[in-house]
Amino acid sequence: MAWVDPKTIRSQARPNRRDPDGTYRRRLGCEVGSGRRMSMATSYSIEVAASPEMATTVRIFAAESARSFGCDEGQIDDIRLIVTELLANAIQTGGRRLRLTLSVDDEGWRIHAEGAGSLATGSKEQPVDRRALVGSLASVHERDGHIELRGSSTNGDR
Repeated sequence: MAWVDPKTIRSQARPNRRDPDGTYRRRLGCEVGSGRRMSMATSYSIEVAASPEMATTVRIFAAESARSFGCDEGQIDDIRLIVTELLANAIQTGGRRLRLTLSVDDEGWRIHAEGAGSLATGSKEQPVDRRALVGSLASVHERDGHIELRGSSTNGDR
Protein backbone atom coordinates (compact mmCIF):
# COMPACT_ATOMS: atom_id res chain seq x y z
CA MET A 1 0.00 0.00 0.00
CA ALA A 2 1.47 3.33 -1.05
CA TRP A 3 1.27 6.36 1.18
CA VAL A 4 2.02 9.89 0.06
CA ASP A 5 2.72 12.60 2.59
CA PRO A 6 1.60 15.86 0.92
CA LYS A 7 3.92 17.88 3.18
CA THR A 8 6.91 15.88 1.92
CA ILE A 9 5.93 16.33 -1.72
CA ARG A 10 5.26 19.99 -1.17
CA SER A 11 8.55 20.62 0.64
CA GLN A 12 10.55 18.77 -2.02
CA ALA A 13 8.73 20.52 -4.85
CA ARG A 14 9.25 24.06 -3.57
CA PRO A 15 12.87 24.99 -4.08
CA ASN A 16 14.03 28.52 -3.35
CA ARG A 17 12.48 30.67 -6.03
CA ARG A 18 15.10 33.40 -5.88
CA ASP A 19 18.69 32.91 -7.01
CA PRO A 20 21.51 34.21 -4.77
CA ASP A 21 21.87 37.27 -7.02
CA GLY A 22 18.22 38.19 -6.32
CA THR A 23 16.80 37.24 -9.72
CA TYR A 24 14.08 34.68 -10.36
CA ARG A 25 14.79 31.58 -12.41
CA ARG A 26 12.56 30.53 -15.29
CA ARG A 27 11.41 26.98 -14.62
CA LEU A 28 9.21 24.60 -16.57
CA GLY A 29 5.64 24.41 -15.37
CA CYS A 30 2.03 24.54 -16.41
CA GLU A 31 2.43 28.25 -17.00
CA VAL A 32 5.92 28.53 -18.42
CA GLY A 33 7.40 31.95 -17.88
CA SER A 34 4.31 33.28 -16.07
CA GLY A 35 6.18 34.23 -12.93
CA ARG A 36 4.28 31.65 -10.85
CA ARG A 37 6.08 29.23 -8.54
CA MET A 38 7.45 26.35 -10.57
CA SER A 39 9.23 23.15 -9.72
CA MET A 40 12.69 21.94 -10.64
CA ALA A 41 11.24 18.42 -11.00
CA THR A 42 9.63 17.60 -14.34
CA SER A 43 7.94 14.31 -13.38
CA TYR A 44 6.55 12.36 -10.46
CA SER A 45 5.42 8.70 -10.38
CA ILE A 46 3.35 6.56 -8.06
CA GLU A 47 2.28 2.93 -8.19
CA VAL A 48 -0.71 1.77 -6.14
CA ALA A 49 -3.00 -1.23 -5.85
CA ALA A 50 -6.07 -0.91 -8.06
CA SER A 51 -8.37 -0.53 -5.10
CA PRO A 52 -11.00 2.02 -4.01
CA GLU A 53 -8.94 2.69 -0.88
CA MET A 54 -6.26 4.28 -3.07
CA ALA A 55 -8.55 7.01 -4.47
CA THR A 56 -7.53 9.62 -1.90
CA THR A 57 -3.86 8.73 -2.33
CA VAL A 58 -3.87 9.20 -6.12
CA ARG A 59 -5.88 12.45 -5.83
CA ILE A 60 -3.43 13.92 -3.32
CA PHE A 61 -0.49 12.76 -5.42
CA ALA A 62 -1.98 14.32 -8.56
CA ALA A 63 -2.89 17.61 -6.88
CA GLU A 64 0.47 18.09 -5.20
CA SER A 65 2.41 17.12 -8.33
CA ALA A 66 0.38 19.50 -10.49
CA ARG A 67 0.68 22.26 -7.89
CA SER A 68 4.47 21.82 -7.84
CA PHE A 69 4.48 22.27 -11.63
CA GLY A 70 2.69 25.61 -11.23
CA CYS A 71 -0.71 24.49 -12.55
CA ASP A 72 -3.69 26.68 -11.72
CA GLU A 73 -6.55 25.37 -9.57
CA GLY A 74 -8.72 24.56 -12.62
CA GLN A 75 -5.97 22.39 -14.09
CA ILE A 76 -5.39 20.74 -10.72
CA ASP A 77 -9.10 19.85 -10.49
CA ASP A 78 -8.99 18.41 -14.04
CA ILE A 79 -5.90 16.33 -13.30
CA ARG A 80 -7.40 15.08 -10.02
CA LEU A 81 -10.58 13.99 -11.85
CA ILE A 82 -8.58 12.25 -14.58
CA VAL A 83 -6.49 10.16 -12.17
CA THR A 84 -9.63 9.24 -10.22
CA GLU A 85 -11.25 8.00 -13.44
CA LEU A 86 -8.08 6.08 -14.38
CA LEU A 87 -8.12 4.34 -10.99
CA ALA A 88 -11.85 3.55 -11.33
CA ASN A 89 -11.22 2.14 -14.80
CA ALA A 90 -8.34 -0.02 -13.51
CA ILE A 91 -10.61 -1.40 -10.78
CA GLN A 92 -13.48 -2.03 -13.21
CA THR A 93 -11.30 -3.80 -15.78
CA GLY A 94 -9.73 -6.06 -13.14
CA GLY A 95 -6.31 -4.44 -13.00
CA ARG A 96 -4.16 -5.24 -9.99
CA ARG A 97 -1.81 -2.23 -9.96
CA LEU A 98 -1.89 1.26 -11.41
CA ARG A 99 1.23 3.26 -12.17
CA LEU A 100 0.79 6.97 -12.83
CA THR A 101 3.45 9.38 -14.03
CA LEU A 102 2.70 13.10 -14.11
CA SER A 103 5.12 15.24 -16.03
CA VAL A 104 5.46 18.66 -17.55
CA ASP A 105 7.35 20.06 -20.52
CA ASP A 106 7.21 23.13 -22.76
CA GLU A 107 3.82 22.03 -24.11
CA GLY A 108 2.11 21.53 -20.74
CA TRP A 109 1.22 18.67 -18.41
CA ARG A 110 1.03 14.98 -19.25
CA ILE A 111 -0.26 11.87 -17.47
CA HIS A 112 1.01 8.42 -18.39
CA ALA A 113 -0.92 5.45 -16.95
CA GLU A 114 0.00 1.76 -16.91
CA GLY A 115 -2.47 -0.82 -15.61
CA ALA A 116 -5.60 1.29 -16.12
CA GLY A 117 -6.98 -0.99 -18.83
CA SER A 118 -8.71 0.32 -21.94
CA LEU A 119 -10.89 3.34 -21.20
CA ALA A 120 -14.56 2.34 -21.01
CA THR A 121 -17.09 3.84 -23.38
CA GLY A 122 -20.74 4.20 -22.42
CA SER A 123 -23.12 1.22 -22.71
CA LYS A 124 -26.14 -0.25 -20.92
CA GLU A 125 -23.84 -2.13 -18.54
CA GLN A 126 -21.45 0.81 -18.17
CA PRO A 127 -23.31 4.12 -18.23
CA VAL A 128 -20.15 6.18 -17.64
CA ASP A 129 -18.22 6.98 -20.82
CA ARG A 130 -14.77 7.45 -19.29
CA ARG A 131 -13.14 7.99 -22.69
CA ALA A 132 -15.45 10.94 -23.38
CA LEU A 133 -15.08 12.28 -19.84
CA VAL A 134 -11.29 12.37 -19.76
CA GLY A 135 -11.24 13.32 -23.47
CA SER A 136 -13.11 16.51 -22.60
CA LEU A 137 -10.22 17.47 -20.28
CA ALA A 138 -7.16 16.25 -22.20
CA SER A 139 -6.12 14.57 -25.43
CA VAL A 140 -6.17 10.78 -25.00
CA HIS A 141 -3.92 8.23 -26.71
CA GLU A 142 -4.06 4.49 -25.92
CA ARG A 143 -1.46 2.03 -27.10
CA ASP A 144 -0.17 -1.33 -25.90
CA GLY A 145 -2.02 -1.15 -22.58
CA HIS A 146 -0.75 2.33 -21.81
CA ILE A 147 -2.81 5.53 -21.69
CA GLU A 148 -1.22 8.89 -22.40
CA LEU A 149 -3.13 12.10 -21.63
CA ARG A 150 -1.89 15.58 -22.45
CA GLY A 151 -3.24 18.90 -21.24
CA SER A 152 -4.57 21.02 -24.04
CA SER A 153 -2.62 24.14 -23.08
CA THR A 154 -0.01 25.44 -20.69
CA ASN A 155 -1.97 28.35 -19.27
CA GLY A 156 -5.30 26.85 -18.21
CA ASP A 157 -7.19 27.74 -21.42
CA ARG A 158 -9.06 24.94 -23.13
